[in-house]
Amino acid sequence: MSLIRLMSYSLRMTPDIQLLINCCKMKPAASDIEYIRVHLTQLENKQFSKIVTLAHNHGIFPLFYLALQTHASDLLTSESLTELKQQNMIVVMNDMRMTTELIRIMRLLEENGIDALVFKGPTLTQLAYEDIGLRQFGDLDVLIDERDAYTAGKVMSENGHKPEIPIKYLQNHTYLKVAKDFSLVSELGSVLTELHWRLFEKKFNIYTPERSKDEFQNVKINDFSIKTLPTELLLVYLCLHGSKHAWERIIWICDIDRLLRSSIIDWEKAIAIAEESHSKRSFYLGLNLCCSLLRTPLPDAINRRMGKCDITELIALTLTKLNGKEATRNEFQNNKKTFFYQSKLYDSKIDKIYFCLNTFFGVSTSDCQTLLLPGKLSFLYVFLRPLLLLYRYMKRVVIQT
Repeated sequence: MSLIRLMSYSLRMTPDIQLLINCCKMKPAASDIEYIRVHLTQLENKQFSKIVTLAHNHGIFPLFYLALQTHASDLLTSESLTELKQQNMIVVMNDMRMTTELIRIMRLLEENGIDALVFKGPTLTQLAYEDIGLRQFGDLDVLIDERDAYTAGKVMSENGHKPEIPIKYLQNHTYLKVAKDFSLVSELGSVLTELHWRLFEKKFNIYTPERSKDEFQNVKINDFSIKTLPTELLLVYLCLHGSKHAWERIIWICDIDRLLRSSIIDWEKAIAIAEESHSKRSFYLGLNLCCSLLRTPLPDAINRRMGKCDITELIALTLTKLNGKEATRNEFQNNKKTFFYQSKLYDSKIDKIYFCLNTFFGVSTSDCQTLLLPGKLSFLYVFLRPLLLLYRYMKRVVIQT
């Protein structure tokens, strides 16, 4: 698929979404700025408030505020500018509060001999945006070795972090095999931290502790050095993460755009990681979205490789989702759409078959939380799964009534 054809997709965006996208462009063209200004003049107060809410929902409010302040402040009332400034200060203060908490957590883990690194959140913001205040984040993501999961969870729970489910799950072999993270919330400040021991499901995991420690890089935040993923691995992860969630938030596309603009990428290494993790379609989908929506510059060789990857249908489905035109009537409809979208991400028929079988027959984290079996009895989940699904369905019905 040619880049010219991809660019035509951006013309299908709704006016409000196109406004937000233009506000996210690092180097907006004169036509982008003109679009922002013209669209703002056509909005009433309620419509403007709706767009502000939309910017928050897409995680791009700081970029939205910066663009309006830079290119259209003369079109806004003093009351609107004051309100936007106050909202931006709240985002910045929240980012600073969460960054302080992250440093405290990393020191705590280090003091207890637990090797950990951080991805997304403050480290991604520092790497890609070079300013903590330019990206809003809602949680902290810490990556540890699976063998340290229980110790890390116990240490944090004993130092002001409340686990969302009992710590005992981190001692269960089946849960560790099925799940990939564990959530805790700080008692002071309500900061959500997710301890990850895998980036994605085990079959397609792109991180293992065996990877050379020399590959990781350090990011300095508030004079504290924090280890994070190497740029190429982070790039592939961001493409995988966005694709898994159907790119329903603009910030995920912005993250890739800013990372590419601020980094020197070893493209052969990035492609090798994408192939190793069976995620070439997700990888090229993420790059395509950056090119088509944010005009991210890429090497000609990468553009040619993208053109050979048939993801036309995925792009159309993604932009439909981004436009908010995929409203679902109920949870079943939503799960159905998510399943069919995710099934199109896999590179081979074998991977797609594995995904389908694992979706319907594989043990899930919900199964483990409903009935926690010891490792030696984990084979029973295969037989108990229909009953567990029925139990959870009936429980939701009772709650709703």
